[in-house]
Amino acid sequence: MKLIGLNKKILFGTTLLLMILGLAVAFTTQNIVFMALKNQFKSCGINHARSIAANSLVDVLTMNTARLKKLAGNESVSKPDVAYIFITDFSGNVLAHTFHNGFPKGLLKANSLSGRNDPSIQLIDTGMGIVYDIACPIILDKSVIGQVRLGMKQSGIQKTIRLIGLVIMAVTLSMILIGIIIAGRFSALITKPISQLVRGIQSVQNGDFSARINTSSNDEVGVLAEAFNEMTGRLHGLVEEKKELTKFKERERIALDLHDGIAQNLVSIIKRVELCERLVKPDPEEALQELKVLKYKTKDILNETRQVIFDIKSHEEDHCGVLERLRTYLKDYESVNNIAVKIITAGLPDNVPAEKCGPIFYIITEALNNAGKHSLAKNVTLNIAQDKGVLKVSIEDDGLGFDVDSAKASASRCGKYGLAGMRQRAEDLGGKLSVHSAAGKGSIIGLEIPLV
Repeated sequence: MKLIGLNKKILFGTTLLLMILGLAVAFTTQNIVFMALKNQFKSCGINHARSIAANSLVDVLTMNTARLKKLAGNESVSKPDVAYIFITDFSGNVLAHTFHNGFPKGLLKANSLSGRNDPSIQLIDTGMGIVYDIACPIILDKSVIGQVRLGMKQSGIQKTIRLIGLVIMAVTLSMILIGIIIAGRFSALITKPISQLVRGIQSVQNGDFSARINTSSNDEVGVLAEAFNEMTGRLHGLVEEKKELTKFKERERIALDLHDGIAQNLVSIIKRVELCERLVKPDPEEALQELKVLKYKTKDILNETRQVIFDIKSHEEDHCGVLERLRTYLKDYESVNNIAVKIITAGLPDNVPAEKCGPIFYIITEALNNAGKHSLAKNVTLNIAQDKGVLKVSIEDDGLGFDVDSAKASASRCGKYGLAGMRQRAEDLGGKLSVHSAAGKGSIIGLEIPLV
């Protein structure tokens, strides 16, 4: 699933909000301006009509149509928004008009005062387009003696409204663009330390505890970054302590392996060499037998030395293939000990974590070495499987077997690690070791180690 960054979410949300607010403001402003211009346009038309009515009062009384035509013509020419002007008497007879092709029929009844003394406005459709038709009474001593009809073209105000609308839209879009830029910068200030924090957490997940977050913010994100830096610093210290402790334990383990295995066998070889020196002249046959025993002891030391080298090498690798290493190890093991080893695997992972690889390999090879040294076995079955994240190992031989309780007591008295060391290693990995054996019935060593 592809993740959408916080920066993009903030920017998208801010952009959407700005667009909605900007368009709403633009629409509302345009409507307000339209209504204001419309009212102003009507007011100007009414004032113009009243002015014509006042100037035509005397001429209507005297029926001076020539002066009325001149008045209407001059007013029409001086006002570009005027579509037409005509003046009637009290009976509705047209005294003067500005139509060049004759007075249009029906226009007289399109708007009327209906007995009122206030101007009347009607929006009508004429051959010149949509116009506001204003009927204004000509009043003498509170009596209506005629009326002035004035047609105001709407095209002019529409052009003005469109122009204002374009300006408002341009300003709105500019403000939205500026708002998006500011929101982008603002969201970057917020998300930059968070992105650093995410990268730092990913580094910790990958095992890099040296990751640090550099931020100068004095808000909650800055506090979180400082807490993260402190946490990674402590984790780094703990990891270094663990590494040193692991090195110390590994040195101690190698020393114990050398002391309990190779060193003691070398002491035994030295004693047998001294015995051969004493027997070589009086009893050559006995000396020859001791030399044969000495040869097998030397092979044991060689195997144990290889085991120690293998174990040291495994701790230098990041990951290891347990099965591959076992097969390499068993090539020499089978020839030296004259034991056939059968490996059965089921669901074994390709690689075992580095911190668990060495101890697991040690436990298995230690069990195999014990079978080669003490059990006189001819066959060993090595069963390795993985079940629900747990590595399960079974080492079964057909040798002489032994008393488990006696072996534990002997190991405790002598200070040797053998089974006790194997069990300790298993417990250090969060697992367990089981031993089942009896005299004449071989032995089975079981191992369970969690891999996660």
